[in-house]
Amino acid sequence: MIPVGKSIVGFGYCLIEARLGSKANVLLLDKTTIPNDWKVALSELEKRSDTSKTCVVLVLGAVDTGKTTIISYLSNELLKKGYSVGVVDADIGQSDIGPPTTIALGLVREPFSMLYELKPESMYFVGSTSPKSYLLPMIVGTKKMVENANTDFVLIDTTGLIQFTGRALKTYKIEILKPDFIIALQRKDELEPILKPFEYINIIRLTVSEKANKKGIEARRFLRELSFKKYFEKCKEMELDLNDLKFLRSYVFTGEEIEYPNFLYTEKIPEGFVVVSDKYTKRPNTLTIQNGFEKNLLVGLMDLKNRVLGLGIIEFIDYKNKKIKILSPVEKDQIKIIIMGGIKIDKNGKEIEKIKPGSF
Repeated sequence: MIPVGKSIVGFGYCLIEARLGSKANVLLLDKTTIPNDWKVALSELEKRSDTSKTCVVLVLGAVDTGKTTIISYLSNELLKKGYSVGVVDADIGQSDIGPPTTIALGLVREPFSMLYELKPESMYFVGSTSPKSYLLPMIVGTKKMVENANTDFVLIDTTGLIQFTGRALKTYKIEILKPDFIIALQRKDELEPILKPFEYINIIRLTVSEKANKKGIEARRFLRELSFKKYFEKCKEMELDLNDLKFLRSYVFTGEEIEYPNFLYTEKIPEGFVVVSDKYTKRPNTLTIQNGFEKNLLVGLMDLKNRVLGLGIIEFIDYKNKKIKILSPVEKDQIKIIIMGGIKIDKNGKEIEKIKPGSF
């Protein structure tokens, strides 16, 4: 299936059989959409100096510059030449390998057409569909997935943010990942402010294909909702005991419960207090959580070894009886750690609202 806003590219001579929906169409091109300099890039990667370690290839570009397409091309070609290849999908708003809000590692075991054909070997939950306010999880998650690859080559897909917060994120990623190659897809020279301090790295500057698929904001939102909906279509409702769980990126459930009149639930934490109330109350050194605020919050679910198992949506928290009800396709008995996210969605994938970090 080729979703709206996506395209499929045939690499070399191939036969494609297409079954079209009522609103689908096929565009026949008179020439290849693979620019010649992409083939030059492939040759450059094969000249890597140190074959004893994983060759890290960071792909940068603004939105709709063909980052995912060139990663698909290079992955297939490298596999064809006998190399082992991993792909880290760090485009959290338009994720292909894992669900949105995650950074995922996929291993290329056979030729593929669409990046979503790769199954996630491991994932990291960022908790947002935008890197803004989540720079540290973005960097930590990408680094962890690259370390998990253990392949000849690992190619890293990134978000299309390249200015302001995006420029900072890309700079930090280069510093921490120390890539062997940076592939820079540019329409003009928009990436040069990011690249200039790193000229000691092998930078492969490529022009954007004239056939690069352009998607608007609405198409991106649609694709994200479609991905969430598909992920949660087989979810189950489950009730878990709060006493059996640990929490990450959360203040609540990390301290010592104390009795306090007029509040549904109160905890003492090193920073002060966390209180749950039916109405918002402003108090010094106190985080107030309105009862029911947790509904539809997206969360990451982990096992005891801190491996991300998948996503869940909180239905409600019963603070008195120490229960939490969530929707998730993950098996109940595997869930040991819950990571609080930064957005609320319904099970049909529609984003309800963004949550400020530290709200829980």
